[in-house]
Amino acid sequence: ECKVYGHKGKPVLFIPCQDGRFVDFENFKMIDEWAKWIEEGHAMVFSIDTVDKETWSDQYGFPASRINRHERWVHYIIDEFVPFMRKMANERNGWTGHPGIMVFGASMGANHSVNLFLRFPEIFDRMLAMSGMIFIIVLLILFGIIPVALTAGMLYVCIQRIKEIKGGEEDDISKY
Repeated sequence: ECKVYGHKGKPVLFIPCQDGRFVDFENFKMIDEWAKWIEEGHAMVFSIDTVDKETWSDQYGFPASRINRHERWVHYIIDEFVPFMRKMANERNGWTGHPGIMVFGASMGANHSVNLFLRFPEIFDRMLAMSGMIFIIVLLILFGIIPVALTAGMLYVCIQRIKEIKGGEEDDISKY
């Protein structure tokens, strides 16, 4: 399920916290924080459900099934929900083409936002991830629990991937 807030503006995808529902945008008062941009027509927020209860939170589920379900959710977003968002944004703004989408979330929603932004930079041109886990990861790196070389390597690959896609080079994920 989903809900759209706003009459026109930049399309924004909100992903709720772990096990969250699309109504969490209202339940956690995010609507109040975004009201100015929504009311002035600068942003249209699309709030969606997660499938975390069937994936990340399913402690007893078979790992391959959990991964498969998560990937189906990701492809639902990319293959079905993004076109829906773009069509509505184009109609309401008088645009044509493929407008970039901002993705944001808090907690596990932030994790999903970062993953979507890094995996699909040709779709998501802005990202806001609100999470205390970033601080914990930095501490783990600083104290040597997560090797800096591994972290730097992952960041390098992601940055190179974004540069290639933004630069119009062929989209060949197989070399990563």
